[in-house]
Amino acid sequence: MFYVVLSCHAVLCLSLIGLVLLQQGKGADLGAALGGSSQSIFGAAGASGLLIKMTTTIAILFMVTSVLLVKLYQTRLNAPSVVVDPLEGSVMQKIGAEAESAASSTEPAAPNAVPAEGLAAPVEAAPADAAAKTE
Repeated sequence: MFYVVLSCHAVLCLSLIGLVLLQQGKGADLGAALGGSSQSIFGAAGASGLLIKMTTTIAILFMVTSVLLVKLYQTRLNAPSVVVDPLEGSVMQKIGAEAESAASSTEPAAPNAVPAEGLAAPVEAAPADAAAKTE
């Protein structure tokens, strides 16, 4: 039902955009009254009432489908479903499990511990005054 309302909403949106673009602006009536050429599809004043009624109707339907989409989406979110872990089987899950096991162990971890994956250990800088004393 959600996707049916969503597709109707998209069609209404596109048709509403088209109808608004077909309508004349307020300044176009003055040019037609003073003898200017009218380049309207329906003539000088042929279908302005029809376009306004169609635009109003489609705008109302657009608002109704907007409210329906919100209501249907909320019921989809509240529906019971199986929760799937997005990290299932990933590297991030393994790192999280290792961190949990390290935190639960009784021995404290070294503050500068580096994983044994071929990474170099950090080099600690010697204090500046120790180098001055040796000279």
